[in-house]
Amino acid sequence: MHSGSTKEKGFTLIELVIVITVTGILSGIGVPRYLGFMERARIENDRISIRILNTATNIYAIDREVQDGDVFQGIVDDEQRQQELVDSGWLEEIVYPQQNDSEFKWHMESQRWINTLYELALNDQQHFYFSLLDPEEFNKVGTWGLDENGFTATNGLLCIENNRSEYTITLKAALAHNNERGGYGILFDTVLTKDNKDTGYVVQFDRGYGGIIIRERTGGRESNPVLAVTSTQNGFIPSSKRDEWWTTEKDIRIVVKQIKDKSGWKEMDFWIDDVKIIEGFTFESSVEPVNSFTGFRSWHDETLYSELHIR
Repeated sequence: MHSGSTKEKGFTLIELVIVITVTGILSGIGVPRYLGFMERARIENDRISIRILNTATNIYAIDREVQDGDVFQGIVDDEQRQQELVDSGWLEEIVYPQQNDSEFKWHMESQRWINTLYELALNDQQHFYFSLLDPEEFNKVGTWGLDENGFTATNGLLCIENNRSEYTITLKAALAHNNERGGYGILFDTVLTKDNKDTGYVVQFDRGYGGIIIRERTGGRESNPVLAVTSTQNGFIPSSKRDEWWTTEKDIRIVVKQIKDKSGWKEMDFWIDDVKIIEGFTFESSVEPVNSFTGFRSWHDETLYSELHIR
């Protein structure tokens, strides 16, 4: 990206009117809300900067015909990596985060830029605060929105690389409306096609079914449940589909481990708000860690996804 003219000029009358109007609005909403507005502006600026960095890097990799290995081979400093993009003409200037305690880092494993304040990819961990990211940065199907609390979707699927054979997934999510339909699912041991059709397993917070179920999925389509837990099997789950329990934010946790002395087989445990719902669900998996994804899907009702942690 190349800059245009930098010729200085004074304010026009219209610009002065706009400045005075905005100043009046800000004075009317009060200092605390003004400070909140400024913080959101810094957050949005950093989100845009990360997208610009990753877009410029993708174009740089295509231009250099880099298909495997590190895009910035031989460069070990992040500022030097950005400078390489500038020197190559794909970035106008080096960009720095606007928020305190944040840092733009090149993540070797995923080969992309991250903001370490919101996505920690250290010590083999990934932590995503979705209110501060953009759905367009992920593999997705369907319509995804973004509000101040996270990603939202009524019907859609979104996937994130999870290059691990054993892992723990934690997710904060909530259904929006108190009706008898809708739900969300968490994908595990999943592979994707180029058009984001998934094959693997999903554990579903399924209000329509009245409980927690596990399904196999093949090419983006799901089979009948292979396991179901309702209020009959676990009293933590309410019998009424209109109970407020269904719409309060839930802390979901999934632990997937390989079964010792049983090659190609794994087991999964599942918790909601630290209450174990499923223990020792065994399944056969041939997914290689390098091709593995996790993620989530929504149906019939809007779901808010606020935070995801993979380790």
